[in-house]
Amino acid sequence: MLTRPFAINRSTTRRWLVLPLMLLLASAAECIAPDELCTTNVLFSFSVQVLDSVTHAPIASDATLIWSQGALRDSVIAGTGPQADSTPLVGPEERAGTFDLVVRKAGYQLWQRRIEVLRDRCHVHRVAVIALLQRL
Repeated sequence: MLTRPFAINRSTTRRWLVLPLMLLLASAAECIAPDELCTTNVLFSFSVQVLDSVTHAPIASDATLIWSQGALRDSVIAGTGPQADSTPLVGPEERAGTFDLVVRKAGYQLWQRRIEVLRDRCHVHRVAVIALLQRL
């Protein structure tokens, strides 16, 4: 009669193979810091497309965007010419919170809006705004 020096139990062998694999995966997941998963892209908090309220034609040329957040206030003045008309006016980079927006343009009524910009662990969620300006 032949005797085996030791018996191999397949379910025990599987457990011994699965356990080290699970430990390896868990330790690898801890080595990846959450900050390493973020991109290095810089996003504007919001963009404002300036349109005529009747024709919906882009009219950003020579328009001024004034934004404020608490005591902080800044402005953006659009360029001139046909290409500037369709260029959105943008707010600050990577800044979350509540913003008060004002758009001024000669020959049009003042446009105002309050927006909320959210952020996740890495970046802001850019808010795209359409400002429909009404003629005077």
